[in-house]
Amino acid sequence: MNKQQFENLKVGDLCVMKRGLDKGIICEVRYIENDSVLVRPVDDSVFRAVGTNKKLRLTSWRELDII
Repeated sequence: MNKQQFENLKVGDLCVMKRGLDKGIICEVRYIENDSVLVRPVDDSVFRAVGTNKKLRLTSWRELDII
């Protein structure tokens, strides 16, 4: 995802994680503020990254791709 795509992102849009242990998890945008996005997995999977909530994850636009 580039900066322009992020600016057009809306709550409810589907994205996929593109880095780290959570790579490939499809998630839904729940909240957007500044350059951060709160996402939740759509298939009841959990995020595997250490130090994050299992159902919600705060991330930057650089870690997501549009589906």
